[in-house]
Amino acid sequence: MKTVTLLSTLLIGLLSPALYAQENVRPNEVQACTETTSPTLILDLWDAGVEDNDSIRLYLNGKNVLDNFRLSKAKQQITLTLQPGVNSLSLYALNLGDIPNNTAAIAINGQEKVSLNSGLQVNGTLQLIYRAPGMMTITQSCPPDLKKPDDDEAKLIRSNPNAALPSFNLLQTGIRLNAGEGYRKIDVQDCYSSSAKEVELLLWDCGVEDNDTVSLYLNGQWILQNFRLTKAPFAVPVQLLQGENILVLYAHNLGDIPKNTAALSVKNKYSQQEVGTMISDQNTSGAIRISYGMSDDFGNSVPPCLDENVVDSASEPEMVYLNSQTVPVTPNVQKHNPGNNPPVASPRPAPPIVIPYPVPGPRTSPPSTTPTPTPNPSPGGRQPGDNPGGTGRNKPKPKPLH
Repeated sequence: MKTVTLLSTLLIGLLSPALYAQENVRPNEVQACTETTSPTLILDLWDAGVEDNDSIRLYLNGKNVLDNFRLSKAKQQITLTLQPGVNSLSLYALNLGDIPNNTAAIAINGQEKVSLNSGLQVNGTLQLIYRAPGMMTITQSCPPDLKKPDDDEAKLIRSNPNAALPSFNLLQTGIRLNAGEGYRKIDVQDCYSSSAKEVELLLWDCGVEDNDTVSLYLNGQWILQNFRLTKAPFAVPVQLLQGENILVLYAHNLGDIPKNTAALSVKNKYSQQEVGTMISDQNTSGAIRISYGMSDDFGNSVPPCLDENVVDSASEPEMVYLNSQTVPVTPNVQKHNPGNNPPVASPRPAPPIVIPYPVPGPRTSPPSTTPTPTPNPSPGGRQPGDNPGGTGRNKPKPKPLH
């Protein structure tokens, strides 16, 4: 009996998962335990505290059962098949979220709720003991004094606002340009992990060039103001902060074709990579999460988040709008105001509509018997169509002398 118990304990340590084969194994920390007589369990998984971009993998006995998953308040249901004896369900953190550490709540068969807390060094683990029929030799039971992790992240932030990363506070409050206006919701629409601190952000109009005027916000300051997007990429040099950086696109107008759409590339001294698209209007500001220097104690890079950009050439708002029109829309061409002051709000003129009409063909008519009147000479003796020399015909222009 002691041999079976010892082997079960060793398995929990040996099966601690790593994201890549070359990584050092993160140890499992048993934070919750349950016993069952059923070989199958249905689990509901969600973010235990505040929804703060916790991204995880889930392993059962070292085997990946949920890959690249972003925890939210929406429950993800998983069906697990257990092996007889002790099973180890490990929460592997792909990042720290906006409020370290990653926290997950788990309901077992719709009833019992447990919490797991994982960082970049330890995997929060749920121990599942399956007492299969005929296996009376399994003597291990759930420890009676397991320390339950605190999953009340909201309470933590109220007592210590600095416990959250700056990006969390920004995402919660929203953004505004002037003190007198309301806050706009921030919608993180894509992610990028940078290997360099000093980079250039390349920004351009990814749809139709239609007078989209925007400002950019990064790391507590406006890095670009009142800028009119064009098809030519515009470079903004920046220095990234360690950890998460939220790049926000603030729309000053909707352009001639709603909404404001901007494409982003990130360039460093070694390479350039296209990141994704930000879409903003007068209620919501699109954003891209840029991560720099996120790694665990072993130097392994940690991805910033796992949201995938779903905007492409077919679903880009301006192209959808244009494709839905029965008549073509011609965007206005306006000059960019290079000033640094926000533009005064004014009603946006409706986009001009060009309505095609059929061109009439040549008409035939019977010859006229009325004599054509002779036009009177114009003042100066010139006739309509005469050149300044008054010869009655247009002479070819002389070739320039070289």
